[in-house]
Amino acid sequence: MSVDVMNPNSDREITEDEAKLYDRQIRLWGVNSQKMLRKANVLCVGCSGLSSEVIKNIVLAGINSLTVMDDAKISEKDSFSNIFTRVKIGLNRAEVSVENIKTLNPMVMVKALDWNIKEKLETPDENFVNLLKNCNVVFISNYDPDTMMKLNDLCHSIENVNINFFAACDWGFYGFSFTDLGRKYNYISEEVTQKEIYTEGPAEKKLKNEQPEKAYVQKYLDFVPLRQALAVKSGKAGIGITKRTSSVLILVHVLFKFYQAKGRYPEAEHRSEDIELLNRLKDEVADDLAYSKSSLKDLEEDQFFDNVYGELSPVSAIIGGALGQDIIRSITHQDAPIRNFFLFNGLRLSGTVESIGK
Repeated sequence: MSVDVMNPNSDREITEDEAKLYDRQIRLWGVNSQKMLRKANVLCVGCSGLSSEVIKNIVLAGINSLTVMDDAKISEKDSFSNIFTRVKIGLNRAEVSVENIKTLNPMVMVKALDWNIKEKLETPDENFVNLLKNCNVVFISNYDPDTMMKLNDLCHSIENVNINFFAACDWGFYGFSFTDLGRKYNYISEEVTQKEIYTEGPAEKKLKNEQPEKAYVQKYLDFVPLRQALAVKSGKAGIGITKRTSSVLILVHVLFKFYQAKGRYPEAEHRSEDIELLNRLKDEVADDLAYSKSSLKDLEEDQFFDNVYGELSPVSAIIGGALGQDIIRSITHQDAPIRNFFLFNGLRLSGTVESIGK
């Protein structure tokens, strides 16, 4: 059963070709959800290895359109994790990616934009704002924290438009995704209750059993922007950072602070100088956030400073898979989305959801 909470215009039925292509997922989440996906327009900023995994998942799911924005050139590093660029060194990442993305699903409109996101955010022009206005989903990957926060803020500033915003990064064996669906985001949750039933027969011989009953309940969640979530320090569980909060969140803060200091993320070729700064920032961030340093023991045992370089395809696939499913949930309003951080430690094969901010 699928409950259409957004009541999309359903003037065009699923075609026979669409029904064949999307048969398994229609059985999973229903025709109405597939129609909502078919109406969704998505903007991807930055064609990293992580975003290529997200793109694969949402294009195969059957969105309406995908716009890939990236002015970077393909480097040798892209060949380690990006499933769409491979070995076409020196060409534009967005344009090469789009050529290969189109082969995944011919029913999805795909285009590339050779735009510099930092320049667009500095002075947003009409073309860029109109692009955002026409998007249901915007996600950005592997950029610096200031760029991600500015894009999130701009999405919120556009009046009369609800844009589901997602950000993600991966560094070696670690990474995260972040979800912001605004205030009063509504979704449908399937709840199972047990109903007592009795067998027929004399009262003294009746046997009580339980039979599960399914109900579909509309619920609401409030989300916060990335800027607000990153400003949260020690506090109440489910809102602030506690000693039980995943240490990967602290690592995210460390790597963001590293970027602000160096203008880049850690690189293997600068390993010796980067290790010293990473260890110093680890302690500084723990103090700033009032996070117990004893809770950083797992990062220290794993020697995190040796494992935060570049993108690794298995890590990109896991984080991209989680983020891709969350984007689909946000469009279809089926089941609870991630609120609001998904944090992954590849060395410990551990994925954690943390709710930060209120």
